[in-house]
Amino acid sequence: MAESKEIAAMGGDAAPVVVQAAQAARAAPALRLIGVSSGYGVPPVACDGSMQAAQALHLADVGHGVRRNRVACSWDEPLSLADAAGLSREEALRRISSLLEERIVAAVLASRPQQRVIPVVLSGDHAIAHGAWRGVARTCMEKPGLLWIDAHLDAHTSLSTPSGNLHGMPLAALLGCMPNPWQQNRPVIEAGRTCVFGARSFESAELQLLQRLDVRIFGMAEICQRGLSATFAEALARVGGVAGSGQRQPFGISLDLDALDPQFAHGVNTPVADGLDADALLEELRGLAHRENFVGFEVSEYNPQVDADRQTAAFVTRLLASLTLPAQ
Repeated sequence: MAESKEIAAMGGDAAPVVVQAAQAARAAPALRLIGVSSGYGVPPVACDGSMQAAQALHLADVGHGVRRNRVACSWDEPLSLADAAGLSREEALRRISSLLEERIVAAVLASRPQQRVIPVVLSGDHAIAHGAWRGVARTCMEKPGLLWIDAHLDAHTSLSTPSGNLHGMPLAALLGCMPNPWQQNRPVIEAGRTCVFGARSFESAELQLLQRLDVRIFGMAEICQRGLSATFAEALARVGGVAGSGQRQPFGISLDLDALDPQFAHGVNTPVADGLDADALLEELRGLAHRENFVGFEVSEYNPQVDADRQTAAFVTRLLASLTLPAQ
């Protein structure tokens, strides 16, 4: 249990809660949708839309495709701060992230013997990824790998960021890079089993930091050259591959919707041209919820205020349905 002790010391005073892997391998997946109302990490102009993201996705019933696939899917009570008035954006973000972390741990602990709960975090603010993956890590026997699908690297520290936007810092924080708004000084995820996929808009300081930590970055140029299927397979193998013991290792996926080309998902805070093809990505995500080492999923940066035709919300529905289809 040495690894569990390390997770307990990953920053803050959160205790690890380990779910037995043998039980998880026998259990059927059940998605637990956790909507989070947060705009604390995004630019002020996008704050209101980000705050509305969780409610909009709930109203769109984005889990109905999962239920059609005969996989259990339920919504938690929406998560928000009732007393955010007077708080700085950093303090509000720390509080909502902490609440999310505890919610995820509680959701996984509620797993029944024949049911493996997979937390699915839905929001308009990628900055809450810190709380999401701290919560997931506490339920694993070792640090999880993470596939970060994003147009951006989100790997600034408080010293390197040119914009000061907090949603540009969560990956660096999860890797224990200081200073950061969460005061996270130890890694939550395994750097060598972390990949960024779809990157095409970032600063050199972020790139250098991730390269120094041996995080694998799949930029759009490489994805276009080699093909999405081949590069995605390599990324999955890295984040959830076989350990020395011969066992698959836990991994999760954090998807910022701006990773998609805007023609497929324009309802986002910071769209970037020349992104991932929606149908091709859905095909690669097919059936992942049925893998016993798949421990969490996050969809972020949705902004319903710029999604008048609800095309992006419809994509989220297709996304969750694809995750729970039978694997080919």
